[in-house]
Amino acid sequence: MYTYRFSRFGLSTGLASAFIDSVTVVPNFSKTDFSKKTGYQKDRIVLTVPRINISQIDLRTLVSDRRLNASRVSLEGVTFEDYLDKRVPFPAWQRPLMPAQMVSGIKFPVSIDTISLSNGFVSYEEQSGDEPGRIFFDRMNATLTGFETPPGNSGDIKLHGSFRLMGIAPTEAWFTFLTGHPRDSFTVHATIGKLDLTAINPMLSKLVPASIKSGTAGMTEIIQLNGNKSNAFGLLNFRYSDLAIRLHQTRPGTWNYLEPWLLTGVANLYLAGGNPNQDGKMKSGIIYFERDTSKGFFNFVWKSTLSGIKSSVGINSKTQKKIKNRLKP
Repeated sequence: MYTYRFSRFGLSTGLASAFIDSVTVVPNFSKTDFSKKTGYQKDRIVLTVPRINISQIDLRTLVSDRRLNASRVSLEGVTFEDYLDKRVPFPAWQRPLMPAQMVSGIKFPVSIDTISLSNGFVSYEEQSGDEPGRIFFDRMNATLTGFETPPGNSGDIKLHGSFRLMGIAPTEAWFTFLTGHPRDSFTVHATIGKLDLTAINPMLSKLVPASIKSGTAGMTEIIQLNGNKSNAFGLLNFRYSDLAIRLHQTRPGTWNYLEPWLLTGVANLYLAGGNPNQDGKMKSGIIYFERDTSKGFFNFVWKSTLSGIKSSVGINSKTQKKIKNRLKP
């Protein structure tokens, strides 16, 4: 399904370092043909890494114990493109692993103090209709520490990254993964800068019969998200103003044309127009989401974050309402 290539590899015993140039992972089939070949929903990935540098390698341990110990691995200019065709059947057997489980599953022993990424680009496309929805992150820089397989005494794995959401909103995030924890627990803290909310319509409007008509988000902050292999909970501040949505027609006919127009009006009356409100009161959103074990980790984080955003605009599940009542003074 894929062709794997690299152009050069170099190893310096004197400097205890190595490099790999022009690493690529390229599908052998187009997006349409890839889905036909697999017969079920499977991510189609295109990966390009212009340069990988590995420094301060323990060559003696590598030769005698077949274990890679290194101070730093640097990835430069990574481009990662992911496409998922949801028009083909979903694999009911699919159970993606949590990050800590992925690390535990790596058989080759590795210990790397720091893994860094500079100037990366990541895009994700998902197609359920005629056109795919797309979201992307650019100017991505990240640092991961504490990577060891099998997980040992190096402590928790920590990831800190910064990037621009849709090429506009500066975003920064901190992840901590508790290695060896029986419930695969993790924590997230993140901030997202000012964003014209209509910028996410290329993703939103292709996946659901709705789009954002207007709205501006100020700084959004995931104050704390605590998650495990079962659920996630926490608090989120979503600052926004002038929010309005538009529901789209999904079926032909005069009434089916008028129905979304009427429902759009009702929905916009129900939504809070801004946060903080006119009195300056900030409404924090309650994060609560039960993990769908058939979906991946970042889908889990995104759906958890979305639950907090919905809570901020006044849409709460029964569980979120109970949590809100418990938090009242």
